[in-house]
Amino acid sequence: MNDNLKMKITAEAKDGRGYIRITDVLHPYSETGSAAAVRLAVDSFLNQNIRKASIYISSKGGDVFEGEDIANELDRLDEVELILGATACSAVTKLVAKYYTTAQEGTKIMIHWPKLSTYGSIDKIEGDLKLLKDISNDYVASYAKKMGISAEDVTAILNKGDVWYTAKEALDNKLINAINQPKETPKAAYEALITAVAIDEKTHEDDKKLKMDRIKMIAALGLAADATDEQILDAAKKAKDNAQKLADIKAKEDAELGTRAKALIAKAVVDKKIKPELVATYEALANADYEGTKKAIEAMTAIPKLSAELDGTAEGKIEARKDWNFDKWQEEDPMGLQALAETEPERFDKLFKGEKI
Repeated sequence: MNDNLKMKITAEAKDGRGYIRITDVLHPYSETGSAAAVRLAVDSFLNQNIRKASIYISSKGGDVFEGEDIANELDRLDEVELILGATACSAVTKLVAKYYTTAQEGTKIMIHWPKLSTYGSIDKIEGDLKLLKDISNDYVASYAKKMGISAEDVTAILNKGDVWYTAKEALDNKLINAINQPKETPKAAYEALITAVAIDEKTHEDDKKLKMDRIKMIAALGLAADATDEQILDAAKKAKDNAQKLADIKAKEDAELGTRAKALIAKAVVDKKIKPELVATYEALANADYEGTKKAIEAMTAIPKLSAELDGTAEGKIEARKDWNFDKWQEEDPMGLQALAETEPERFDKLFKGEKI
């Protein structure tokens, strides 16, 4: 079942009072989020001769009939006090209208006309429409009684659509009875109840996130929806190993490409296709698109000879620069480097490879 249809409920008794915590929507098909779950809690209280209860509820609404049945179960007790959490909407507000209700300062409350989905024959739809009208009249009467206004005034409010109240607005309109001031719940128990609910809700959200993460992982690994933890871990390990292998292959290919790019550009310098000062630029191009760069270089014509750069003084200039490496030649005397490539290709090759010349 979709987790969004579940209502989490916990119950406990302390110092002669029962405490029930309900979160999420009201729905009859949830194993724990139904009037049946509330019935079990109330049965437990009555077996302990506990006839008073504080009900914390934070819910966006749900099934109107489930809400009515929850109220019927709670009415078996002598005293019920409602404490609202973050939200109290739709069907939940029928409970708000029925019981003494305390909200938090940040509580948001929403009322609207009850809604119905229907299909079938004319008789079926007309029957469902009568049912919806009857339920709507029940809600109007409940709101009117709690808020101390006429049915006509309630109808005018509901005709606005979804009507949201802050806690203060709900108090001003007498839909709730107090903010942060329960009538019967002891202060310490009230604070403990709010704290416990915050923990419950956080745990619930964490559980939902873990389930969603698990679903995403199963889908990413291509496993069956009912995959076990062991299968997930095994598939994840294999995926990690494969990813590492791919990374290693890519690193090796990049290294090989870098070597090929250097060789390609070095030859282009020797062939007088490009100037030495452009080596870095062309190496970058070759690493990005080796074949494209190779074709471009093959289509180039040789640069005019520059042997005059070393003419008559080549040996002396080389001797004076015997400690220079390829990068220094390229930086300090790129034209001389190109001339060296032309007149002394073997020395140029050694220099390019990082050897002494």
